[in-house]
Amino acid sequence: MQETITFLGEHLWIGNLGHLFVVLATLSALGSSIFYFLTDRNPAFLNFSRTLLKVHIFSVLGIIVTLFAIIYNHWFEYQYAWQHSSSDLPWYYMISCFWEGQEGSFLLWMFWHCMLCLILLRKAREWEAPVLAVVTLVQFALGGMLLGIHFHIGETLISLGSSPFELLRTKNPTLLQIPILQQMGKANYLHAIQDGKGLNPLLQNYWMVIHPPTLFSGFACTVIPFAYAIAGLWKNKTKEWITPALPYVIITVMVLGTGIIMGGYWAYESLSFGGFWAWDPVENASLMPWVIMVVTLHMLLISKARGTYVGLSIFLAITSFIMVLYATFLTRSGILGDTSVHAFVSEGLNGQLLFFLFLFMAIGYGLYLVKTIQNKINPGVSSNEKISSREFWMFIGSLVLVLSLVHIIGATSIPVYNKILGTNIAPHTDPIAYYNTWQTPFALVILLIMAGTQFLRYRETPSKVWGKPIVLSLIIAVVVSLGLSFAFDIRGILYWFFLFASVYAITANVLYIFHGLKGKFSLAGASIAHTGFAIMLMGVLVSSVNKHVISYNNTGSNYMREDAENNSDKMKAISFNRENILLQKNEPVIIASYTATYIGDTFISPNKYYRVRYQKFDKETKTLKDEFVLEPSAQFNEKMGGLISSPDTRHYLSKDIFTHVNHESGLDKEQEWRDPLIHNVKEGDTFTTVDALHKLVLLGVGKEASEDGKLVAIKPKLSLTTISGNQIISPSLILDLEKIQTTGNYDESTEIEPVVLNEDGLKIELTRIILADDVKDVQLVFKTMQRAPKVDYIILKAIVFPWINLVWLGTLVMFFGFMTAIVRRVKEYNLTKI
Repeated sequence: MQETITFLGEHLWIGNLGHLFVVLATLSALGSSIFYFLTDRNPAFLNFSRTLLKVHIFSVLGIIVTLFAIIYNHWFEYQYAWQHSSSDLPWYYMISCFWEGQEGSFLLWMFWHCMLCLILLRKAREWEAPVLAVVTLVQFALGGMLLGIHFHIGETLISLGSSPFELLRTKNPTLLQIPILQQMGKANYLHAIQDGKGLNPLLQNYWMVIHPPTLFSGFACTVIPFAYAIAGLWKNKTKEWITPALPYVIITVMVLGTGIIMGGYWAYESLSFGGFWAWDPVENASLMPWVIMVVTLHMLLISKARGTYVGLSIFLAITSFIMVLYATFLTRSGILGDTSVHAFVSEGLNGQLLFFLFLFMAIGYGLYLVKTIQNKINPGVSSNEKISSREFWMFIGSLVLVLSLVHIIGATSIPVYNKILGTNIAPHTDPIAYYNTWQTPFALVILLIMAGTQFLRYRETPSKVWGKPIVLSLIIAVVVSLGLSFAFDIRGILYWFFLFASVYAITANVLYIFHGLKGKFSLAGASIAHTGFAIMLMGVLVSSVNKHVISYNNTGSNYMREDAENNSDKMKAISFNRENILLQKNEPVIIASYTATYIGDTFISPNKYYRVRYQKFDKETKTLKDEFVLEPSAQFNEKMGGLISSPDTRHYLSKDIFTHVNHESGLDKEQEWRDPLIHNVKEGDTFTTVDALHKLVLLGVGKEASEDGKLVAIKPKLSLTTISGNQIISPSLILDLEKIQTTGNYDESTEIEPVVLNEDGLKIELTRIILADDVKDVQLVFKTMQRAPKVDYIILKAIVFPWINLVWLGTLVMFFGFMTAIVRRVKEYNLTKI
């Protein structure tokens, strides 16, 4: 008979309410999708569709409120709250807890779809039914990821989704078997759950409060162009969908790009690898849909202006959303677990994720194929473009981006190939160098195309129109690039050409704004965005090429062991020793042109902040020219392998000084014993330690023998006098008489049992006995050792990033360009309806 237990202290009502909202959200999304589909044949269903959509939006908001209430109130009986939060987190980091887990990220995705649905209800007009039929079907698929329904078919367990409202004791049934609950009673298990596991320390940063929502809003936006493309195929309006979809495409490129850059800034501000982009597989997974959406944007612009590449534009709009689904599979299936530190672990949703992917591939590509066979896709005019036309070079640029994307997908998907084909292809050991080597030529070509095509017109451009401004911008770019190459210290022909291409793209686009568009900024969205992109890439070049470590260790000290088992680990150790320097508290150390001093630390739970003062003095006058204090932080987390560091950075206009701590004295398990003294004494003799603060008197010598007589323990009594008083101690020496007689090796046949007095910093060992006939004449050899004085220190790494602000400036300019383009396209769409 199964045991019935009434568990105490659980808040089951809110979990049940959350489950209800999940089911309601999922079913209402499916119902809304079905009725929107039927609305195409019978407009009377439109009100049913809208009502169900509103129910769906209300239910999604209900899920969010209930889940956040569980996290905020620290109801750790729920697996999600226990797994991702703790009671010491401030409320704003509880927001990060909300989407740290897989279920929360799906819920965040659904939330943004709901916000887009509210916009579409007002703006979609005649496109409402077909577009929202697709969006709500996607919502149904996402809702299924949160159902958490488990059932058996035969002996096979089938799971539909993973619920954020699952109880801890249900998710971890062995919890109730822990010994303490056998005494307390299983019903009181919550008394043993004192706190949650806590938020990943790397996510305890204000950028992680705003970065994931921005990134997921970009992912969510990709569904709108996809839905419009499907609607265009469905309604046989293969060109008409472009105008209403175009603003959403620009918004997607802007928001998703902003989210990616925010992630880069978070990495730069919070992670200690020293940079803003590591070509991590999860980073690549967010980049892939953005690249294909940029290609989609340019093809849609051509299709709108010329009526060409219509079929390709539809295909790309479909592929952009499919790429988001593929990225979702990569990051949430657990397949990247061995190659990325950011990937989610598998929650048993692999089959459901693949079904999600293949379902919309079948809908999108299947409908595209059917309409192609039926000749329903409007090809527009001939696509044989002239080389002097804008669309020709936009197509070439898009092709280069596609080739870049193919390379990124191919390299990132190595774990997928291994899983499918059973191969064992190793990922690249230095991904930054590998990807930079391949992607730099692609970026170089894109910059040149962005520069050289600005003055071209659609269809064909007379040479007198484009010749003079292109030549002028080319001359300016060459002169400026030569000057900047000296200012930025750019060496190497490839780097110089990259710098030139960036300057050329900036010059040509700025010249086009003022010469070609006569300063009409309302029409210059594309040129402004191109200018920002070129500034950003120039910043990437300069900051990456000239990034240099200034905490160079020339002392010869080894902070990390070099006796590694393989060459890779050995090289890491050598690099660590070369690029990290030890700072003792209040002891100034020269770091490049600065004098750095570790002046103290402050603990603000859960982080420890280390204050390092940097001072720069004039070489001749010795006057202070610059001074600042950086406070890199860290927290010790055993679950994540020890010290988790977060850097602090001093920002200048032309450079950043980036500092993080890799080790601190508080992590040393033992202090070193030093100053050993040897004392040869007899009974009654007195001796002292090296500091003369500890006096010892040998009072007598006792011995104990084992039953078989083979072992003898010599146990002297010592009177120890310290500042704090007197005590009797007895270090001992165990002799293996049989082994001594057999081997003649005294040292290997004895065992020392010292007396360690941590509070006095003293260790006393009896190391040898010199035997005599009379026990009173026996001489004992003692060794006294004292602990090294406690020295507070940190091991620090400091890096200079020159002109890193160009990266962030380029991002802001690019964002402004996208906003300008969005305003223009929205106005165009509204004018078509007047």
